[in-house]
Amino acid sequence: MRALVTGARSADQALLVFSFEEEARLFLWLENPGTDWRARETTVGEFIRMLLGPCAGVGFVALDPLPQIIS
Repeated sequence: MRALVTGARSADQALLVFSFEEEARLFLWLENPGTDWRARETTVGEFIRMLLGPCAGVGFVALDPLPQIIS
């Protein structure tokens, strides 16, 4: 499983986490149209493994982030 993170450097990166799958899908549709990213529900155990494994260097967790609005 790959996780969607923002930021270029590990200390500045944020792991994006959503309360509802629909919110994640909308975010992906607005921010990354046409990509292969998919939203899926995860368990607490999987989330902890992500934080301790591939995302161990991530500096923040962003809960329900809003997509950037370009004007």
